[in-house]
Amino acid sequence: MSKTITSAKKPAHKTAIWLTLAVSACSILVLLYSLGNQRPDLAPNAQQSSERSGSFPFRISGPSMVPTFFGPSCRSRCVRCQRIDRVEPHFDQLLARHQICGICGGPLHRTDEVAGDIVEIVALDETQKATLQIGDVVAIEYNSKLRAKRIAALPGDTISIRDERIFINDQRLEDAIATTRAPFPTRPKRLIVDEDNRHEISRWQPKQKNTFWKRDSHSHWSYEPSNLVGSTSDNSGSDNVVPDADAPRVNNDWLVYRHQYVRQHNQPSFVEDDYAFNLGVSRRLNEANRLVISFDAESISPASAPFTLHVAFWNANGVVYAKHAIAKSGPNLVTYYEARSKPKPLPKRSPRQMTQSIAPVTREEPVSIRFSKIAAAVSLPKLSIERFVEYRLRDSDRDDLHQLKIGPGEVFVLGDNVPVSDDSRRWGPIPLNQIYGKIVRSYPPE
Repeated sequence: MSKTITSAKKPAHKTAIWLTLAVSACSILVLLYSLGNQRPDLAPNAQQSSERSGSFPFRISGPSMVPTFFGPSCRSRCVRCQRIDRVEPHFDQLLARHQICGICGGPLHRTDEVAGDIVEIVALDETQKATLQIGDVVAIEYNSKLRAKRIAALPGDTISIRDERIFINDQRLEDAIATTRAPFPTRPKRLIVDEDNRHEISRWQPKQKNTFWKRDSHSHWSYEPSNLVGSTSDNSGSDNVVPDADAPRVNNDWLVYRHQYVRQHNQPSFVEDDYAFNLGVSRRLNEANRLVISFDAESISPASAPFTLHVAFWNANGVVYAKHAIAKSGPNLVTYYEARSKPKPLPKRSPRQMTQSIAPVTREEPVSIRFSKIAAAVSLPKLSIERFVEYRLRDSDRDDLHQLKIGPGEVFVLGDNVPVSDDSRRWGPIPLNQIYGKIVRSYPPE
């Protein structure tokens, strides 16, 4: 015998009221969730965003602006060198051969998930859109969604392609962006190429057998001219060296970085345009040659004058030199763009035959450093190589961009994640009226 449990029935009209209230509450919750959390790259749809004015936050949900802005991602830690990176969200679905560290080649371990970055968008009217510059990051409306892109060309600009690189008015796009004085977020964030303190065996090596360079047990390079026979130790600030066949001249004592590609058993290689985020992307890698050297400077002994560091950067047309004054301890940065000289052609001779006027740099050894007029020892912990984002054409992009003039009321936009971004390389120029606003700042994910 079955037992049926019944309940008292509520009046139909009261039930309808409760249902209506419940549905309304759910709708409000869904709307709040979409505005506060979903925010696909960048907005649910253009119609909702077009009703906004002033400034407001949105969350990035796609990878097209990495490394400047990140969408949802995972954090990974290298088992070998302990470096932590944000990588693509589908990390667990990748083959083991893709889950390796781009710095040392060690296996990666997934730690946690990270929400997309939050950016602030300032809505622009037509007059304000006319003041935009190359390098500005904007929110554009495309296919009924807001997307974050970087302005690469403005009305009247001419785009050309040379060796797959994108030129704007006969200047490489990354050069035009890097040399502008506009504030954040004009410049893309740089990508790490190498961090020396994460290697047991350094990729940096002195070019001379007898050298003032040494590396300690903490993987820190230092320059100690008083440690070798032949150098003066009077702290006079000069380059005086006692004549000695085995003592190096300071002006020729280069420390040279030799790049290695970890996915090919650390074979010597040019610096690749790789992205730590794009672990699962299979593509042809290209040479990157807009480099940066960064380090902390620590004086080991008192000095009577600032140290002068000379940096030589490889360039396909020769060598470019930058001179950097180290006035005090702390972080230092020397970029390719600090070079004041025009590229000097490389001599047709071996590095052993190079004199102090020619630095030993090649495609595989793209950066070298030396000191001049140094009378005291100095340490360079956290010696690292970084690179700028370099913009290129891909095989799948439009074939009519090799000589393209941007028409009135149009702009050409790109993403900083050059290998994967969906942008004007496929769409072509977009109308100015598709620009909704300018991204003026970002906040770390919650």
